[in-house]
Amino acid sequence: PYTYTLAAESVSSGLPINRPLYLDYPGQAAAYSNPGEYLYGPDVLVAPVTTPGNVSTESVWFPPGRWTDWFTGATFTGPSEQTLTVPLDRMPVFVQDGGIVPEQVAMEHVGARPDAPTILRVYPGAPGRFSLYQDAGDGNGYEHGEDSQTQITTWPSRDGRTTSVAIGSAAGRYPGQPETRSFSVQIERVTAPLAVLIDGRRVPSGGWNYNP
Repeated sequence: PYTYTLAAESVSSGLPINRPLYLDYPGQAAAYSNPGEYLYGPDVLVAPVTTPGNVSTESVWFPPGRWTDWFTGATFTGPSEQTLTVPLDRMPVFVQDGGIVPEQVAMEHVGARPDAPTILRVYPGAPGRFSLYQDAGDGNGYEHGEDSQTQITTWPSRDGRTTSVAIGSAAGRYPGQPETRSFSVQIERVTAPLAVLIDGRRVPSGGWNYNP
């Protein structure tokens, strides 16, 4: 869903899916001197490994803000340059605070589980916004406005103890659009919550789980 949304945005605006750093950080000199790194959409930073070996040492420049390693959960604050030790089987990928990355559950093919929940990986610490794009998945109906946009926003409380996620209703219609859709919200980099509320109502303890 994240990549599909970026593709739709690229078609409508011309903005590339893989973006050089200077598009989003034109005032940062380091954004021009690190051409090997790129942004994958608005919130994901990728720093490909370019040296041989089973374990590589890479210098990564982080733009302003706090960035979380997608695979390890380690955090880095920019603007800064960090030297990281990276094994061959792991790509240096980072998501900035406020980032929202929609995913689909693992399946053998795209239409295998149409009722499966959309996974929302939310990175707290800053306000974030993502407009999830969806259409029929085939045909040319999207050229005639047959699509939908679902606004997803997240924001922290002033004291940083609460993270809120708002999922709007889908705006727009397309053939085969489901009447209802479920979401699995995964808030990254948090300790076990004291309580979970949906629309202001406290969810019973058996209605949510915490995976450290």
